Amino acid sequence: KKAAKAAKAEEKAEAKKAKAEEKELKKAAKAEEKAQKKAQKEAKKAEEAAQEELEVTGKLNKVGVSIVVILAAMFLATEISGTEIFSYKSTMKQAVSFFDDGRYTDAYREILGTDLKKKDQETYDKIITVMKVQRSLNSYENYDNMKYYPDALNALLVGLKKYDENIETARNLEVEKDVDSCKEKILTLLDEEYGLSEVQAREILSLKKDAYTDRVVELGIQKKNS
Repeated sequence: KKAAKAAKAEEKAEAKKAKAEEKELKKAAKAEEKAQKKAQKEAKKAEEAAQEELEVTGKLNKVGVSIVVILAAMFLATEISGTEIFSYKSTMKQAVSFFDDGRYTDAYREILGTDLKKKDQETYDKIITVMKVQRSLNSYENYDNMKYYPDALNALLVGLKKYDENIETARNLEVEKDVDSCKEKILTLLDEEYGLSEVQAREILSLKKDAYTDRVVELGIQKKNS
């Protein structure tokens, strides 16, 4: 009884530590997001400053200046438009290439923030659908590298759940083989790292919240001590 009590206390301590670590990760992610927004704001300021430099100031001939500005604006608009078209095509081509090679995260990063055209919406939907499962593998890798094993296991289980939620959409978009590939990686990791079959993993997923947490923490501790 004393040993069981000590083990339970250790499990609680590990769970508390895992929650604290998760909180730190969220805090770091929030800080990163804030930094990105600040960088975007600075970029916008720089762009506005550059535009201000093109503005005509002083006591110049208004008619002559207007003609020069209009011609310059027309040239600049044509140049920018051509650059944007080339850049967009290049981005989409690279994203498709990454996706076809099974580099789903790279494909997602490539299109992230891109102002998509209607004709490319299906490509975007395909990438996003697969990423809903792939993201769990990315999370697993991050947590596993930091030795946060309960969180790593949770990421794999969530990935299995995401697979179930998105497989029908994947079939409709004809990317079933891609999400199946992600699922196979998840099942392999569950088996090799935590000794869980797909059936056992699904049994854990069916548990209620508290029981689920206890089981995931228990298996995470076993992994840490192995």
